[in-house]
Amino acid sequence: MSPAKIYLRDLIGLAVVGMFILTALGVIFSIVGVVHYLTNANHLVAQDIQLAITHLVFIVPALLLGYAISRPQWIAATKQYRIEKARKESA
Repeated sequence: MSPAKIYLRDLIGLAVVGMFILTALGVIFSIVGVVHYLTNANHLVAQDIQLAITHLVFIVPALLLGYAISRPQWIAATKQYRIEKARKESA
């Protein structure tokens, strides 16, 4: 695996982490929406649900990208490249 592909894989991994953070925000907005619903603040519920849905949508690409970058052959190639690079640097 070339260094460019490894760095691209690392960047995609960071994007996956960011998408999971946005999904966590969606869960928080959902909880806030439920609290607003239970306290009869119905004018805020629609805003909270809209924010929750727009953030919860990020779970789909995060799961797909996470599945794509965690293939066993990619992981093995990445480990092999890093081992070879460490050997070259230490010699």
